[in-house]
Amino acid sequence: DVRFPNEVDAIKQAGGKVIRLTREFKEDSHSSECALDKDNYDWSNFDAIIENESISVGEQNKILYSLLKDWGWLELSISQGLEQ
Repeated sequence: DVRFPNEVDAIKQAGGKVIRLTREFKEDSHSSECALDKDNYDWSNFDAIIENESISVGEQNKILYSLLKDWGWLELSISQGLEQ
C-alpha cells in the first residue's frame, strides 16, 4: 500500500513492483488519498494496472497470480522456501 510518488520510486529502486488497483472506495481529497490518482500522477510508472471496479476478488487474485508468474516471482519464492 503506497500513497505517494516517492514510495513508488523507492519500491521500484529496491527491485520491487507496484500494481495499481483502480477501484475507488471513497472520495477523499487529502493528499495521501489522491497523490497517485490519474490526474496527479503518471500511471506509466506502475508495473501493472488492474481495473478492478467490476470484477470479483477471485478474478482480481487470478490476475495478480498471473502477473507474479509472468515476473518469475512465484518460482523464486518457492525455491527460496525450499532452501530454508
